[in-house]
Amino acid sequence: MKEIQREGVTPEKVISDFLEEFNLQLEDINYTIIDKGSRGLFNLVATKPAIVKFLIPEEEDILKRFLDGLLKRMNVEYQEMAVKFEDNYYYLHVKGVDNPGFLIGKEGKMLNSIQHLLNKLLENGDDERNRVILNIDNYRAAHEDRLHKKLSQIVSKVKKREKSITLEPMNASDRRIVYRYLEKDVEIRTMTIGKGDIKRVVIYPAGKETAPRTERRR
Repeated sequence: MKEIQREGVTPEKVISDFLEEFNLQLEDINYTIIDKGSRGLFNLVATKPAIVKFLIPEEEDILKRFLDGLLKRMNVEYQEMAVKFEDNYYYLHVKGVDNPGFLIGKEGKMLNSIQHLLNKLLENGDDERNRVILNIDNYRAAHEDRLHKKLSQIVSKVKKREKSITLEPMNASDRRIVYRYLEKDVEIRTMTIGKGDIKRVVIYPAGKETAPRTERRR
């Protein structure tokens, strides 16, 4: 649990502002009112601030509790849930799933939908927030390998034809795989287009500022 102390005009206002700041519900936190504060002339001016101490779950605990509850509602049994935090990413791995195909879905759509929900839990209006990558029984490793092979073919076409190729819409975790795979290739460049969590990556020759002739991958 994480301890945070806040001050404000009234305890109620402090609590309300805190829940909004961290995108939490009242049942997600424990709090203690250290000082109710006091009001000044005509009850208009706060001469002494209210002080509230909050205890909130760590992000890791929030993610694990939410996912465990979701899997139970979906009647999905599993053996282990592990979390690793690295480079502002929570790598959440569920192992020993009784029906991994159902939880992953066609082309990983179910898995990515659940991952999207987990990322929404951490959303606070800050683009630099921590993000979540959900893995089911090492599905991501096989998926990454397939994506690498596909990228290898696409990069070869970009270099040979000297024109850009726009990839299919991708979530943040897949775009990260693309960037890491291509970052050391000095002959190509990338840019991201689109809004929201699902965006496209454009791959184009390094010698061109932009690439007007573009192939789109679907």
